[in-house]
Amino acid sequence: MHLTLPLAALLTLTSALCAADRTIEVADAAQLKAAFVDLQAGDTILIADGTYRPDRVLMLAKDRVTVRGKSGDRDAVVLDGSDQGSGQMMWFTACAQSTLADLTIQNVVTNAVAFKAESGLIDRPTVRNVHFRNIWERALKGTMPPDEASRPRGGLIEGCLFEDDHPKELPDSFEGDYIAGMDLMGLRQWAIRGNTFRGIRGRNGGGRGAIFIWVDSRDVLIENNLFIGCDRGIALGNPHRSEETPDMRHVTSAVVRNNVVIRGADKAIELAHVTDCTLYNNTVWSAEFDAANVVHVMSGCVDVRFFNNLVRCAGPTFDAEVDAGDNLFAALDDAFVAPGDGDVHLTPAGVAIAQGKGRAIPEDRIEPAPAAALDVDGRKLGTPVALGADQID
Repeated sequence: MHLTLPLAALLTLTSALCAADRTIEVADAAQLKAAFVDLQAGDTILIADGTYRPDRVLMLAKDRVTVRGKSGDRDAVVLDGSDQGSGQMMWFTACAQSTLADLTIQNVVTNAVAFKAESGLIDRPTVRNVHFRNIWERALKGTMPPDEASRPRGGLIEGCLFEDDHPKELPDSFEGDYIAGMDLMGLRQWAIRGNTFRGIRGRNGGGRGAIFIWVDSRDVLIENNLFIGCDRGIALGNPHRSEETPDMRHVTSAVVRNNVVIRGADKAIELAHVTDCTLYNNTVWSAEFDAANVVHVMSGCVDVRFFNNLVRCAGPTFDAEVDAGDNLFAALDDAFVAPGDGDVHLTPAGVAIAQGKGRAIPEDRIEPAPAAALDVDGRKLGTPVALGADQID
């Protein structure tokens, strides 16, 4: 059988096969705007050092696009939202394998980067080595997907810095407490690792989670992150349930491991309406030893495991049944090097408290979990396992 194509179709096919991915270098705001207007699949946009003030949302709407600072120094390439009429900087829409890296986004009134799930499937997006500074609602916002086929899949948030110079001042939603580092919905197989969150605070100390995952998210890995002085650290699920979907599980199958949370005004770890979540080898430090709800597993949570954690507080609040062996909740005086600054490496006194007290690590059942869990310094959790996020050589 011989297949004959019209000449025009042959030319189109040949052109598509031969077209090379483009590298576009930009050095001013006009060039940056033009690069996004003419965006094509496979483009790499290299942004020269400098400060850029886009006057419109930058739409990352093609497959295999990379947008990054050319020098690799994230603090040398700044996208500043001071002139953004929309109050948002960038949208990921219906794209696959696209990446944002090596730059700073600052001074954004609402969302720095939004994953617009209603636009279609966002597949394997990556945000790496980005500095989010003074973002006054969400540095990363994921909207609710309309159906299972549109659930954003395989995302990676890695090596980023989320920080605010001061608490939120705008008296807008929830009296100024509508702020979070990231607020993501409907996820499938995402990893959030190696990030730092500093000073994400609402006007009244009631900010949302620095990491806030909810609305039917599944198979999420949260590891090796550092939280310093945020109103709320890790929040899986929302205590408030929608009247339209009262039976929805907010998070199913999550692993939270080897994180360090220096508690701020509210909870270090909060779980609500979750199923099959495992939290192990985390270190939590609360300056206020008797504070309530430092670690809070709320009523309605199912199949939660909490072990090998090292926590400075009087005790957890478990309003649901939790498998909670092999933890230490104590004053932990002199156990850490400089916990107020986020350095929870164990002192000799801490080694004596934590070494060999943990249970063996089970094989994680989710992807993209790596084969071996690592501590805050990249060391494998060995045998015997120490409590907390710092293993002992």
